[in-house]
Amino acid sequence: MSEISPYRISILVFLFIAIAYFLARTIYRLYFHPLAHYPGPKCAAASDWYAAWHAYKGDMHKDIYRLHQKHGDVVRYGSNKLLFNTVDAAHVIYRTDKVKKARAYMGLIAGPRNVHNVHDKGVSAEKRAMVRKALSGEQMAWTEDFALHKAREFVEQIAPKGREEWSDTVDISSLCRYMVFDIMSETCLGKNFNLLGSSAYRFMVDAIAPLHRFNSAFVQSLDLINLHLEKLFCPRGIWYGLKFLTMAQDYTRAATEKPDHRTPNLMHSMLSSLAPSTPPEQLLPQLWSECKFLMVTGSGTPASALAATLHYTTSNPSIYTRLVTEIRSAFPNPSSIRSGTAMARCTYLHACITEALRLAPPVGGALFREVESQGLSLPNNIHIPAGTDIGTGIYSLHHSADAFPDPFAYQPDRWLAPDTRAARAWMPFSLGPRACLGQSMAYMQVGAIIATLLWHLDVRRAHNDDSTDASCAEFAQRDHILSFFNGPELQARWRRDSARPRMDRVESYSRGSL
Repeated sequence: MSEISPYRISILVFLFIAIAYFLARTIYRLYFHPLAHYPGPKCAAASDWYAAWHAYKGDMHKDIYRLHQKHGDVVRYGSNKLLFNTVDAAHVIYRTDKVKKARAYMGLIAGPRNVHNVHDKGVSAEKRAMVRKALSGEQMAWTEDFALHKAREFVEQIAPKGREEWSDTVDISSLCRYMVFDIMSETCLGKNFNLLGSSAYRFMVDAIAPLHRFNSAFVQSLDLINLHLEKLFCPRGIWYGLKFLTMAQDYTRAATEKPDHRTPNLMHSMLSSLAPSTPPEQLLPQLWSECKFLMVTGSGTPASALAATLHYTTSNPSIYTRLVTEIRSAFPNPSSIRSGTAMARCTYLHACITEALRLAPPVGGALFREVESQGLSLPNNIHIPAGTDIGTGIYSLHHSADAFPDPFAYQPDRWLAPDTRAARAWMPFSLGPRACLGQSMAYMQVGAIIATLLWHLDVRRAHNDDSTDASCAEFAQRDHILSFFNGPELQARWRRDSARPRMDRVESYSRGSL
């Protein structure tokens, strides 16, 4: 009998140790971990790869809802994660000072930490103050002007050539993403890449999108990062991602060296906040990190909200008619569409957007928070040990019958009468001190675009539109931290007393001449 070589013995020993380690870890997590008594899938308790898989597929928000229906209001969703599906628990989790952002956010983006993924609460507060200051009244006014400009271009994109005919069917999902990315690139960098009007730079949205599947998985399971799966399965996205980063960094560098103050943008405002205390070698990377986050996430939310609102309103004839009547009554001409008294009177428009955000929140999963050293007490005498990640599934809470009667029905009227419980349960922009800073800007953009679209055009659903989830006629989304969606597929025609919007000065607008 031949002797076993030392090499084979080493391999066998390594395999034995690895198997023993994973077996011991699994047994500990399932039966001896401080969270072992909470209900949930056993595979989720054993490994964070369960959540990572659903994040990669884009159905984590639906999976969380399903688990709460099966197990109740508290579900263990990872080796060290708990989900809570009550309004009271959500307000404690996101408003208390005894938690901080989970370390999982560090898996999002390499490089300097930005307002979204910084872990330290003190640094986060400084960055949020900087961004909040940048989102000033002047910046909001400029962004609205440019949003209205792009809205008129959007109208031209989907409108028919003739006055009386209906247009061909248009899937507006890509147009929504291109339009809002243009708005946010102008807002952040002072540069309009014109994705809506030209295909030259559309890779910034289209080719990079698959990378978000991996990012969302990494956030759920940090140990996947070192495997570099995105480089293996998405090399094209990596290449275009680097191209996008290089281009945008060049614009950032040029803008810092020769700032053009004729057009306000977030980068110039943040530059004035960072410059006094930031070493020169750190200034550009920090500016770019903030602008990159604001451009990508700041375009995803309004695009999703816009498409969802049009999906639901065009699916309900009575709601659509009421919305169009309000818009055309409030604004005597398209030039009057902007923030102010008339827009404030469009309460039904606001309610339609709010209800669409309830049914289709751009981030439908849970935004996890890490409990700090003193632990945390939640309603119903639940004590959470330090180091635990806790959160609330936004999609799941938004579909809670306790907070929203008939939760899967699109009912804008529910927001026209005061309802404290519904208002407290609505959290598409999260809650508390780390809630999204761009909520007002998102509402402004979506309201301005919908008002412009429906002032000029009559819109209807295409008969072959398959962008809905047939099981509940939902606006179907894939949740990869950002919302990815198809549809709705629409047809449009000019309203009979509408003049075509003026589309001159398209190029000069982005250079600052209004």
